[in-house]
Amino acid sequence: MVVVNVCMQAWTSNSGLASLDVNTAGCGWEDNQDKSRMALPPPWYFTAMKDTSNGKSASVRATAVYSPGMTGFRTYLMAQQGEDAMTTAVANDNNLNVEWCGVRELAGATNGKAGYPCSSPRVIVGNGDQSVQTNHAKICCEKTSSSGFKAGGRSGTFLEKTIDISPCNMKKVHVTLVDIRGDEGSVDHVGGAAAFSVGTNADHMKVKVWTKGKYKFYDAERYNWHVQYCLIGI
Repeated sequence: MVVVNVCMQAWTSNSGLASLDVNTAGCGWEDNQDKSRMALPPPWYFTAMKDTSNGKSASVRATAVYSPGMTGFRTYLMAQQGEDAMTTAVANDNNLNVEWCGVRELAGATNGKAGYPCSSPRVIVGNGDQSVQTNHAKICCEKTSSSGFKAGGRSGTFLEKTIDISPCNMKKVHVTLVDIRGDEGSVDHVGGAAAFSVGTNADHMKVKVWTKGKYKFYDAERYNWHVQYCLIGI
């Protein structure tokens, strides 16, 4: 079963870092859904960053998913090397949001039907609201070509790429999971790939990649950089 959401709650300070406790109670998961079987394993959570500040979230990284459970997990923000410290004030002022996808094994049943949890992802409202938005979402995943990158501002600190997502045929994209893949020794020194414009346009998505000026737009093809993404929407 798959559940997705965008967490738009306020970041708080924890041990000097901006942290966020993500509520996933809307997934409706229980510790053991089938008392006759061994307890099912906890869910897997996948996260990505999104913002409404022209790709500011590409300058930070979520360190990891901590304490994952049936009703939530915690994540932290750290600035990319060479960037200013990511305080709670900066994170909140720039609307840095965590987009997440939760996946959990489903106990066997004989009363399955179309939609969640059998054949479609669930989307919950988010921003603190755990009610169900739809149990019949669609998911679309792709890997782009390595061409099409261009300078993305800040004297080459970022690269930018606009991606045609119209083949996904979605009226609205609710959650976007984005990352960069490429040759070892290059792509592991960059960060971000923040999706910051897909929310208002279901035909195109713009992403930014943090490079600290070390790599130029033509290096993306040289080192086989590809944007890989999954979109969940309706």
